[in-house]
Amino acid sequence: MDTGDREDRAETSPNDVIVTGSRIVNPNLASAAPVQAVSAQEIKLSGAVNIEDVLNRLPQVVPYAPQADDEGNGTARVNLRNIGGSGNAALILLDGQRLGGQVAADVNSIPPALIQRVDVLTGGAAAVYGPDALTGVVNFILKKDFEGLQIDANYGFFNHLNRDNIVTQTARSRGFPTPLGWTNDGGRATINVAAGKRLFDDRLSLSGYFSYRHTDNLPYNSRSSQACHLLQAGIDGALSCDTSIYSRYGYIYNLNNRVAQINASDGSRTFRPYRNTQDATTDRQNRMDDSYQMLRANERYNAGGFLSFKATDWAEFYGSYMFTRNTSQGTYLPATIGEQTNGAGGYQLNCNNPLMSAQQAQVLCGAAAGTSATVPIDFGYRFQNYPTRTIDYQQIYNRATFGVRGDFGGAWHYDVGGVWAKSLVKSAINRNWAPSGANIAKALNVVSVNGVPTCVSKVNGTDPNCVPLDIFRGDSSDPAVYQYIFQYAPNGPRRNVGYFFDVQANISGDLGQYGIRSPLATDGAQVSFGAELRRDIANNFTSADYNTIIQGTPNPSSFSRGTQTAKELAAELQLPLIQDKSWTHLLGFSGGYRASNYDTSSRPFFSTWKLEGTWAPVRDIRFRVARNFASRAPGVFEATQNINFSRSLNFVDICGASTAAGGAPLASLAACQLQPGFNPASYGSTSIRCPEAGCIYRNGAVDPALGPQTANTLTYGLVLTPRFLPRFSFSVDHYEIRYTNQIVGLDQDTLVANCVNYATDPTELNKISCQQFVRNGNGTLYGNINNPNSGYVSSLVLNVPNRIGTTGYDFQAHYDLPVSTGTLAADFNGGLVNSARSVSNQSGSVGYFGDGVGNPIPKWRHNLRTTFTGQDGLFQISANWRFISGTQSGTLRRTTQNTFARIPDYSYFDLAANVNIAKRMTLGVIINNVLDKDPPIIPARGGNNTYSINGWQNSPVNFYDIYGRYIQFSVTTKF
Repeated sequence: MDTGDREDRAETSPNDVIVTGSRIVNPNLASAAPVQAVSAQEIKLSGAVNIEDVLNRLPQVVPYAPQADDEGNGTARVNLRNIGGSGNAALILLDGQRLGGQVAADVNSIPPALIQRVDVLTGGAAAVYGPDALTGVVNFILKKDFEGLQIDANYGFFNHLNRDNIVTQTARSRGFPTPLGWTNDGGRATINVAAGKRLFDDRLSLSGYFSYRHTDNLPYNSRSSQACHLLQAGIDGALSCDTSIYSRYGYIYNLNNRVAQINASDGSRTFRPYRNTQDATTDRQNRMDDSYQMLRANERYNAGGFLSFKATDWAEFYGSYMFTRNTSQGTYLPATIGEQTNGAGGYQLNCNNPLMSAQQAQVLCGAAAGTSATVPIDFGYRFQNYPTRTIDYQQIYNRATFGVRGDFGGAWHYDVGGVWAKSLVKSAINRNWAPSGANIAKALNVVSVNGVPTCVSKVNGTDPNCVPLDIFRGDSSDPAVYQYIFQYAPNGPRRNVGYFFDVQANISGDLGQYGIRSPLATDGAQVSFGAELRRDIANNFTSADYNTIIQGTPNPSSFSRGTQTAKELAAELQLPLIQDKSWTHLLGFSGGYRASNYDTSSRPFFSTWKLEGTWAPVRDIRFRVARNFASRAPGVFEATQNINFSRSLNFVDICGASTAAGGAPLASLAACQLQPGFNPASYGSTSIRCPEAGCIYRNGAVDPALGPQTANTLTYGLVLTPRFLPRFSFSVDHYEIRYTNQIVGLDQDTLVANCVNYATDPTELNKISCQQFVRNGNGTLYGNINNPNSGYVSSLVLNVPNRIGTTGYDFQAHYDLPVSTGTLAADFNGGLVNSARSVSNQSGSVGYFGDGVGNPIPKWRHNLRTTFTGQDGLFQISANWRFISGTQSGTLRRTTQNTFARIPDYSYFDLAANVNIAKRMTLGVIINNVLDKDPPIIPARGGNNTYSINGWQNSPVNFYDIYGRYIQFSVTTKF
C-alpha cells in the first residue's frame, strides 16, 4: 500500500530513508507520487527464494526471470512500466544509497529474509535520485538493528501433475517419450542467520548476517507442457517438435551421393536409411531432452554486516559491507560432433576400416569396400553418454558503504556518505563444445594391427595419442576417444568486471524554524540541497575460444572498457500553502531540480525537474498531481565505443540469394539500396552469400550523436482515508509516461529484422538499420577480419527517433478489521494498462502477445491478499489471489487466426499459515498455485532452432507459473 497513506511506520527505524520522491528528512507533505510498499510479512508469506520473485508480482513491474533463461547469467534487474530492466531505466537503492553500478545492480544479491520493506516509486524520480531513475526507484530497506540471534530455514519444492496436452500429443506422434503423472522436484533450500548487539547505552549497534541458498535444476522434459519445443508452420499451420538431426545412433553419408544413414538401435553394425521425417518414424532427436533446463540449478552465498555509532547528537557514523557469490550452470546438448566440423570437405574414410561391418562398407564405399581406397564422408553424432555441454556462470559482488550524518542548529540535518562496489560476472565453456576436426580425421583413419583397430597416425608415429573413433554403432561411449576428440579444452572465459564509486552530500532544513512559512500554514518551508560524484568503470573481456565456440567459426578475442564520471547538483523545496483551515485541510507544493554532467554523452550537461502538488479539502480525501521531466544519460557501455570484429555463422546476407541454389532475397531491393556499397546488379545473386566461415559482424559501434533519453511523466490521483471507516485506505492514480530518444542497441538479429521489415514499414529506425550493412567493393559482407573499413554488418547504439510510452491506472487499498480473536487484514494492488508503446511494440497495443508485440501485455493484473492474525500473533492464515487478464495474438490485428489465438484470464491462488511457539519459534507452510494450474501454451512459428516469444519455452515465463504448485516449509527461531 502507498507509504504516504498508511500509518504503519512503527517498523521503520529513524535512520531509514523513506522513498517519497524526496531527499527531505521528515517531510511534512505526504507523497504526491504513487508508492507501493512491500512489507517483510508479504515477502515471507510469498515464499520467495529471490526478492525478484516478490517484485515480479507487482502490477507495476513486468517480470523477468533470468534463472529461467538459458542464455542469461542469472543477474536480476527490475523492469518498471515495461521500459526494460537492462536499460538502466529504474534506479535500485539499498537503504537510500545506490546498490551499485550498471554492471552490479543484481537485486537477487539482497537476501529476502533481511528486508524490512521494499518501497517502489513509479513515474520518474530523476530530479531527486539521479538520471537512472527514469521510470522510478526501488528502495530496499534492511533490518539493521538486530538484537540477539535469529535463524531462518526453509525448504520448498514443486508438486505438479503432468497432464496430457497438445505438446505431449505432438511429441508422442514423433515417437518421443513424454512425462505424465505426479512429480516432486525443483527443490529449494535456504538458511539465514542474523545476529546483532547494542553497546555503550545503545550508541553502538553491530549486526551481521549469513545466508545460503541452493536450488535444483528443472529439465524441460520434466513438464508435459515442455515435452518438446512446439513449432507451428505459419498461422494455423501443422504442429511439430523442434528437433536435431544429430542422433545417438549417428547420421552418416557419403559426400558424393549424400544419402544419409543411421546405425541400428540394437547395437549391431548395420546401416539403414536415415528417416528425416516429422512423424513417429523419425530418426530426429527431440531437442528438449534432459540436457536443457527450464530452471537452472543455483547456489548462492551472502554475508555482510552493519555498523552505526552515535558519537554525538550531531555525528552518527554508519557503515555496511555486503558479499555475494552466486553460481549456476547452464546445460545444453550432449557432447556432439556436427557436420562440417572439419570443413565442407568432410573426412576421408578408408574403406578397409575394421570398425565397419561389410554391410556398412558396402553402403559407403560400394565396389571399393574392403580396400584401402578412401571415400569422402561427413557425419553428425550425439554422444549421449558423454558429459553434457555446459556453461558455468559465476557472479561475485562486494559492496561497502560509509558515512556520517546528524542534526545541527535545531533545523538542519546532513548526511555525507559513499558507496564502493565491485562486481565480477564470469562465464566459462566446458570442453564439449569444441571437438577437434583434425583429431576426428585421424581417428577415422583406422586399420587393423594384429586384429586391433589402430589409428594410422599411431602406426606411422605422427600421433601416438590417437584413439580410433567408432561411429559405426550407436551409443558410442569410449572415454579414451572422448578425451582425444574433445582434447581441445579452452574453458574460454568471458568476464565482466565493474567498479562503482559514489559520494553524496545532502543537507536538508526546516525553514519554519526561521519563520519562513505560508501565512495560512502551520508548518514551514523545507529545503534540501545535494551534491553527488559518481564513477562507473566496466571491463568486458571475451576470449577467442569463447567467441569461436559460441559463433561456431574461428574468431578473435574481444575486449571493451568503459568509464563514466557523473557530477550532479540538486535542490528541493516543499511548501505547505494552507493547513488545517475549515475550508481546506491541506494544500501543498513541492519541486525539485537536478543539474547533471556526464563525460560520455554528446550533450554532457542536462537537467531534470519535478513539480508536485497535493490538496486535501478535508482530512478524509486527498488529491495529488506530479509532473516529472527525467533524463537518462547513456550507460557506461552504451556510450563507450569499443570496436571488435567477429564472424557469424547465424547470418544470411538478406540481399543475396536465400539458398545456395538461388531463391529470392529476404529483403526488398529498396531496403538493399540503402546499404552503403550495394550494387543493384548483385541483388539476389549467390555471389554475395556469406561464405562457409560466415560474414563479419562489427560490434561496439556508438552513434557519435548519442545523447540522453528523456521521459515526461504525469501522474494524478486521489487517496481516501475516511474517518467513518478507520484503518481503511484507498488510492487510484493515473500515469502517462512519454519517452523520447530512447537509447537502444541494435544487434545483428534486430538489424536483420528491421531491414527486412523496411519494405512494409519504412520507418526511420528500419532505414537506419539497413544503413548498418557496409559492403566491400565487390558487394560482400566478408573479407579481412582485422579492422576492415567495409565488408561487415555493424551493431549500433543510438537514440531511437520513435516516440514510445505507456499510460494506465494504479489502484491500491488496505483494510484492517479487528475481530474478537484477532485481526483480519486485506491488501489490494491492481494495475490497468491503457497503452504500452515500445521499440518492440510500436503500435502500443495492450491485451496482445506475439506478432509485433512480443511477450504478453495484459490490460489488467492484481493481487488481493487477505490475512487473519490471531491474538498476540500466535498464528496467522493468509490467502492471496493473483489475476492476469487474457490476451490475444497480435496476428489478429491484421488477419484471422484460429489456433493459439488467445490466452484466457488466469487466476492463481496461494495459501500460507504459520504458528508462533512460545514467541521464540515460528513454523510455517506456504502453498503457491494451490490448484496446480497449467500454463498457457504458445508455439513458435518457424522451423527448427526458432525461438518463440518465450525463448525455448512453450509458455510465457514472465507472468505465468510454468513449474506447477509450489510447497514450502519454514522455521524461524530467535535467541
